[in-house]
Amino acid sequence: MRSAEGKRPQQRGVDEAEDSARRPDAEREDEDRERGEARRLRDEPMTLEDLSVKYDISRERVRQIEVRAFEKLQEKMKQALAHKRAETLDAT
Repeated sequence: MRSAEGKRPQQRGVDEAEDSARRPDAEREDEDRERGEARRLRDEPMTLEDLSVKYDISRERVRQIEVRAFEKLQEKMKQALAHKRAETLDAT
């Protein structure tokens, strides 16, 4: 994808440790959530390229964040299900 000036954006690799050091956790989590929603929950999802340009990170970094966010979501869902099962067992 090309920018409005017709130039291809520079793809920079940013590893997780460097990303974490640059921004507070809450800010990073908000952006991670936005990226996940943009890739998975929209009628017309954004591409890795679109998100890499928007956040000035590489497509690979966007993909890594997406995987990590999905893993966190799965873990939260497992915890909620386990909690619900425990409540159900306690009620009987």
